[in-house]
Amino acid sequence: MDKPNTTDAKILQDVEYGKDHPAQKLDVYLPPADVALGPATVIWIHGGAWRSGDKANYEAFALKIMEKSSCPVVVVNYRLSPRKENEGPPVRHPRHTLDVLEALVFVQTHGSSQLGIAQSALDNIYLVGHSCGAHIITSIILTTESELYNIPTPPSLVANVKGVFMSEGIYDVDLLLKKFPQYSDFIEGAFGKLQSYKDVSPTHYKSRGSCPIYWLVVHSKGDKLVNEQQAEEMWDHLWELYDDKSAHQYIEADWERLRLDHDEILGDDEYPSMIDQFIRETMAKRAVYS
Repeated sequence: MDKPNTTDAKILQDVEYGKDHPAQKLDVYLPPADVALGPATVIWIHGGAWRSGDKANYEAFALKIMEKSSCPVVVVNYRLSPRKENEGPPVRHPRHTLDVLEALVFVQTHGSSQLGIAQSALDNIYLVGHSCGAHIITSIILTTESELYNIPTPPSLVANVKGVFMSEGIYDVDLLLKKFPQYSDFIEGAFGKLQSYKDVSPTHYKSRGSCPIYWLVVHSKGDKLVNEQQAEEMWDHLWELYDDKSAHQYIEADWERLRLDHDEILGDDEYPSMIDQFIRETMAKRAVYS
């Protein structure tokens, strides 16, 4: 397959996916029309401790993913928690995640008519989340028993999500605070001050009982901000949600390939290459097993 020239990519900026808040916007990166379209739509959810980050910072990154995979790439903004109380009203979980869910439903519903994404690519959505973005996408695909924090993900969306690529993720908040007590500031900003964060930790969530999804849990050896134990705990939990045969087929981990620090990995070619490889390999598996 020919690789697209990123200078010929079509870019749609500041597309509104909701009307409730100015942050509810997304950008779309479409491969040139003369390039064979990749098999999926990649949707990127940035990190930033639920209180920083902007889609505008990821243009070069999104173009790299598009160049490697020839797939349309969507980059989502969502409401952020203020760093200090006097900087604005609180934005607490699940608000960030509900914004992202609204964006995903918008892409699924209007991607063909309004964004120019081929339906064949929309039928195969791959979610990619980094740091708190990994927490967000996991909270959308899995479900918590807590009515307060449960995300109303439509079954049709889950059916269209074929893969989840998550790296440097926060999955067990209590465990994170035990290792990094200094993180209480941004955790309380995102979740409030809770006795326990079990109900907002994906390592305690359950499957929605839908079609199996391919998972790749990634963690860099050079990450100094989030420890590898978070990835290990999430990996173990995913295995508990699948039977042994399915787990071998659908759940993968890579804690060796990346070597840079928490955010530095996003500037390296290895990261988008891993996303492309994950899409290609899992789409090939799906063709064999379907």
